[in-house]
Amino acid sequence: LSPREAAPQCSTARLEPAAAPVSCAGAVWVVDGKGLLWRMEAGLPKIEGDGFEGAVALLPGRPRPAVLCRDRLVLPSGDVRPLSFSPVSAQALGDGGWWVRGAGEAARVGPEGDLRWPWTPRKGSPESAVLAGDRIITGTSSGALVALRDRDGRFILKYRTGGALTGPPVASGGLVFFATSNHFLRAMRASGQVVWHYRTEGRPDFGPWKTPQGLLLAEAAGDRLVLLSSVDGKVLWTWRCP
Repeated sequence: LSPREAAPQCSTARLEPAAAPVSCAGAVWVVDGKGLLWRMEAGLPKIEGDGFEGAVALLPGRPRPAVLCRDRLVLPSGDVRPLSFSPVSAQALGDGGWWVRGAGEAARVGPEGDLRWPWTPRKGSPESAVLAGDRIITGTSSGALVALRDRDGRFILKYRTGGALTGPPVASGGLVFFATSNHFLRAMRASGQVVWHYRTEGRPDFGPWKTPQGLLLAEAAGDRLVLLSSVDGKVLWTWRCP
């Protein structure tokens, strides 16, 4: 509602989201614990589908989001893709596809909902990923950064980070930037060569985020925001939360 708009005359709808809402196709979408998919547009909620019990995540799509459930992926077209593992989360990739993660396995899903390949790390559980050119860059909870060929999931390289990723990696300018729980933010080439690293004061909490000015990182201990140059990792400014 706009600030001066009167509330519409309608019955109250109480929604208890089962996953984070997403914005797509000009509306906000919510899936609730009863398996109902709601479309919110012009301030009014409307049921657009049901049967989504066990929903884990909503993924942006057209003409409506895809719904990730504990045993299947329901595409925007309504087609269903069974999953060989129970997912716990998913994220959108740069080409319109998704990275779906479970406790011990992950899967690369293409923009059309095609299950391209699964991936099971030898140790630890899979983490967030980023699409960097023809590679999927992801991590493991055991402290490794792994590059997989996007076309077929073939292993390319592994780098020992010494700590789990604290957020999705970021790909920009031919480099991959990632923060780890052992107080490091690193910039790496696709070959696996580390270009620069920055040691944080506290454990990285969120980020890095790519901004026009540089890489923004949040630290938990000390409640500090740090902006770093993406070229050499030098600190541009810091701000400590009151």
